[in-house]
Amino acid sequence: MRKMLKHDLRSVWRVWRIMAPILLVSAILCGLVMPLSKYFGFETYNILDLFAMQFIPVFGLIASVIQLAANPMAWFAAQIMSMLPVVFFVITLILILIRYYKNFFTDEGYLTFTLPVSRTKLLNSKIIMAFFWMAMTAIVCFIAYVLYWLCTTDIEYWREVISEFANSGSDVTDDNMPKTDWLEFWSAISFISGFLVNSAMSVVCNFMVMLTSITVGATIVKRAKLMMGMGIYVAASFIMTCISFTVLFISMHYLSGTTAAEHFVSSAFLWLGATVFAGLCVVAYLINKKLINKHLNLP
Repeated sequence: MRKMLKHDLRSVWRVWRIMAPILLVSAILCGLVMPLSKYFGFETYNILDLFAMQFIPVFGLIASVIQLAANPMAWFAAQIMSMLPVVFFVITLILILIRYYKNFFTDEGYLTFTLPVSRTKLLNSKIIMAFFWMAMTAIVCFIAYVLYWLCTTDIEYWREVISEFANSGSDVTDDNMPKTDWLEFWSAISFISGFLVNSAMSVVCNFMVMLTSITVGATIVKRAKLMMGMGIYVAASFIMTCISFTVLFISMHYLSGTTAAEHFVSSAFLWLGATVFAGLCVVAYLINKKLINKHLNLP
């Protein structure tokens, strides 16, 4: 199995090693556009506000047009940084799915299954490397956004932050410090952790459903395998979207309450959603495993 992991690692690394540096260098160059644009007479603004306002319906479009007129250099740089990480992630995902399909369900499958490794271990190696590359891609995208934000921030801003941090607490006494509401504190921790875990499990579940859709389409249907796989994924994705919106709607409803108990209930629904997605992941994996072990007929 170690050799399978190494082989899968090399196959994606050939493309990934080119894409990752391009994204990081682009983040730095796009970030430097903001401070440099003021030398061309353009107005500077907070780049975080630009990203945040773009998600507001109608108003986001108006704000984006205003910012385009105020500083077209920074606006185009921000649009590039909005698209590049998404393109990077999508290309990585496509590489993973193509390799999964080719290694298992095309003529390459004959060679793959002649290896002295069980089909379950072959499946596990594919899933492990898929999650590895998705995690690495997410980390690189995060680093790219951090580099972009650091490069767009003026040096004077960092001087003020350092100065505020150095002087914080110098004029504050224990009597002036507010008492910590530990119940509210732990409810906030529970909500944040629940939101992150729920989001992560949603992504993992979505990916496992992709693999299962490919497997079902390739093993059960003789014709129109692609259409069958896409149909299964669309239907499963609709169900998962309904679950996500329901969980978030109920969670936000209780989060708007005034008591810590309501906030804990809000967190509980997020953890419940994460548990449901985890269960769906297990079901998808078991279906995948059974179809590959029992019903796989190579062309």
